[in-house]
Amino acid sequence: MSRTFNAPRDSLLQVMMLVLLFCLGASCDAPASYAQELNKQNLAAKPNTVSALTKKVLDAIRNKDTNLLSALVDPTGIYIGFDTDKINAARFRKELLQKGPAYCVIFDTSCGNPNSSEPDSSLRAHLIRRPITIQVGGVEDFPDEIPVAVKSATTPNEALFTLFFRRVKGGWALQQIEYF
Repeated sequence: MSRTFNAPRDSLLQVMMLVLLFCLGASCDAPASYAQELNKQNLAAKPNTVSALTKKVLDAIRNKDTNLLSALVDPTGIYIGFDTDKINAARFRKELLQKGPAYCVIFDTSCGNPNSSEPDSSLRAHLIRRPITIQVGGVEDFPDEIPVAVKSATTPNEALFTLFFRRVKGGWALQQIEYF
């Protein structure tokens, strides 16, 4: 009896056997957060260009996608604003999920004061209120850091905010959101 080789099925079977053998030789009790971490990494899938990462960051802000935005942040943390202390990545994630100060600045300035009659001046409000352009810059002395100015398309000299990206293993990550 001859057997035909079914490449996709046989390859999958071989991989499954290797995983099983590995698990028998070592503990396979992965912490629950391991699956969450893998999901976060897949979600972010660090783009290899600053332009691609900028698009993801702006989409995350427009869509109030706190999970995606926190996944795109530099693992060492992020600066929000101008001349501020760095917020570690875990605290940033927590502030976004709990609608803390970072959430209010980025997504909805009224979240700190729901009875406010002031118009929303969050970064998101700027993005959805008018068309924008982006200007990818460069810092000559710092090739591993790139600023991206987000500007009003109707008033190109008007910078709305600036995103700063830092080269990290496997791509780029959001390091700072500087707003005016």
